[in-house]
Amino acid sequence: TNERSVSTLTVSPGLEFGYRTEKSKVAARGMINAVYYDDLNSVPAGKADSDNNDYTGHSLTLSADTQLFTRITMGLDDTWINTRNPSELDRFDNFTDINEYMINRVRPWVKYKITDRISAGFEFNHASIEYNAAGLEDSSNTGGKINLYYEMSRFTIIDLEYSLKKMDYGLD
Repeated sequence: TNERSVSTLTVSPGLEFGYRTEKSKVAARGMINAVYYDDLNSVPAGKADSDNNDYTGHSLTLSADTQLFTRITMGLDDTWINTRNPSELDRFDNFTDINEYMINRVRPWVKYKITDRISAGFEFNHASIEYNAAGLEDSSNTGGKINLYYEMSRFTIIDLEYSLKKMDYGLD
């Protein structure tokens, strides 16, 4: 068989900061993700040691929003991740590769409160994926969303969304 026993150690220290005023808030979170592998048995001839797959990644998140006027709120969200975790690409897929890559997602947005129960929102989204290894195709995703929200109750909101996206591959 091609199976081997390998132990995995993951160390993920992090730091979080937040600041809030009556009309604004800022939050920042950073985490280092160090992953170490070790073969529990001897490595078969012609196979690489599992510790060749050790890596240190990170996850940095910034979120800020402010209420400009009584009815207008705007914000910015940014996430920058260096990882090998396939679920960061698409949480609904079942990727099994261990390629290291960087993802940067930026999302400026604005929300307008039309009435006490109805709001409209617009956001711009940009995400880029850059692989650290040669020969893998980088990509960029740019798009926008328009939302119409109806607040039925404090806990129930109906959200009608229209989005448009463009994906580009093979960026240098």
